[in-house]
Order: sequence, then C-alpha cells, then structure tokens
Amino acid sequence: MNEVSLLTDQERLLLPLVLHRRVSFQRILENSLKNAKTTFSNCLMIQGQAGTGKTTIVINSLNDLKERGIIYDYIRIAGHVTPQSLFDLFKQTAHLINGLPTVLVLDDCDFMMDQGCLELAKAAFDTRAKGDQNRKVYYQSRRDSGFKYEGYGIIITNNNVDPDRMTVHQQALLDRVNLMCIDLKKEDMFIYNAHLIEDYLNQNEDNLEDDEIQSIVDLFNEEIRRWNETDAFARTKINFSVRLVKKFVDCIRLNGKGSWKDLSTIYQRLESAAEIANAERELAQLTRVNNSVSGNEKEYINPKTGKPYNKYYINTLIKKGKLPA
Repeated sequence: MNEVSLLTDQERLLLPLVLHRRVSFQRILENSLKNAKTTFSNCLMIQGQAGTGKTTIVINSLNDLKERGIIYDYIRIAGHVTPQSLFDLFKQTAHLINGLPTVLVLDDCDFMMDQGCLELAKAAFDTRAKGDQNRKVYYQSRRDSGFKYEGYGIIITNNNVDPDRMTVHQQALLDRVNLMCIDLKKEDMFIYNAHLIEDYLNQNEDNLEDDEIQSIVDLFNEEIRRWNETDAFARTKINFSVRLVKKFVDCIRLNGKGSWKDLSTIYQRLESAAEIANAERELAQLTRVNNSVSGNEKEYINPKTGKPYNKYYINTLIKKGKLPA
C-alpha cells in the first residue's frame, strides 16, 4: 500500500512548529523537576486551553522521569478536593524517598475556590527559605498535625490566570508558584496526534492488512476530523490518540468492516456527541429574535430564509427547554 498521508498541506507546514512547542513544554517541565532541590519554588502551575494535551504531556513526562530516577513517583488528583483530602495528599507526598521527590499533580481541581485548601497550598508551596517552619503544613492550625513538605506540586488549569480577578489568597498562591502558559492550541494537538497516527500506519509494526489501513484512513477523513471540529473528544473525555486508533483496529478485526461501528461503544459515543454539537449549533441560530413584533411574543427567524419559524415548532422547542420562553 502507498504511504499514508493524513495531514493537509497546511497542517504539514505547521507540524515543525507544533513539535517545537511540545518539546519546549516537556523541557521546561523536566528542568523544573531536575532542579527542584535548588529552585525557590516547588510548584509549577500550567495554564492552557482545554483539549491541548496538558495532562497527557505531564503524565508521559512524569513516567519518563520516574524511569530515569529523577522523581520517585507521582500522584494525580482531578475534580473536587476538600481541605482534609488535600492535607492527606500533601502528607502522602511530603517526604523524599531515596532522596527523590514525589510529585502531586492537581489537575483542574477546584481547590483554588476553597480558602481552607488555599491556606494548605500556600504553606506547602511556600517560597524556599531558611528555618524549620518553612513549608510546614498544618491542618486547621493544629500544631500536632504538622509536617515539612519536601514534595513537588504541579497545578494544571484550563482557566485564564488573571491576578486582577483573583482573591487575595489566590494571588498569594500565584505569587509562590512558577506560572507556565502553554502556547498549544486544540488544533496543534490534532496535528500532532494525526502525525503520530500517520507514522503508526506507515511503519505498520502491527502488520495491518491494506484494507484495515484503508478503513482507518477513511475513518480519519470522514469521522475523526468531524469529531474534532465539533469538540466530540472533549465532550466525551475520550483522548484522540494512537491508542484510540488501535482500539478501532481491534473492533474492525473482531466485528468486521461492515458492522464494527454499530458495535463500538466509543464510536457511538463520539458520533452522538458530534450530533448533539451540530444540533446545538443549529439551535443557536434560532435565537435571532425579531424585536419589532408587537406584544410579548418572540419571533424566531430562520437565518437561511430570513422568515419566521413555524410557531408549533418553536413551542415544541420551548417545552423541551431548548429555547427560552
């Protein structure tokens, strides 16, 4: 089979820049952890758009650093945390083991909205200074619960870090950490992963048949691009990667080219998310309201024809909660 090409000409021109940005991100992360014992800050805050692979790059880098003996281990927590659970996580990652730090990854957590959590984080991630009380963490000022934090923190956030919109306690934490803004966009990660999938198909280490490779190429051009454009990957929290393509290859082999899509839960979830996104996009166009209509009634305009939509259709959408009454 001829060499597979998934990237467009424009995407291929952008690929060297995408690879450079990704390598720069990994280098900064690695250098921060290599020099953790001597730097003034023991926490790196990584801010960037959702869907740009921040977590994937961090976890892959940490696995590599663990294998190379630069860190001992890492713990990742995502979602909701309480002061008690955060205190326990700090305690779990507090001490050096064989002279190596354990990294605590706070991935898009809501701890910055809780003052109790912020007080703990400010103590653990305090700027390096002399003295026994430096980076001493206590729970609710109980002196018998304290310990010195020798671990390293990585905070990953999708939110725009704007000091002018922060509370005093949030600003105090920001003052203690090294802030890194990732210049990777969702489009960059799509190009990068498409490049990896190209390499996987062309190297063909899994000995795929020509028709299996063609099935993946067709899937990429007909569905994967559409899923990316409609944010189906982000909506379903399914990572677009070579691993995902390998799962689809397994489905093709086990269920046959004609029926595998109907039997793949992952495929169906992504298709459903794309359909919902398209429906929401069409629905958003309906919200053009003709304010010149007398009385309290709203007249929703079809942007394609410039004429009002059928009232029965609009009332049905209102009853379903799809449009405001």
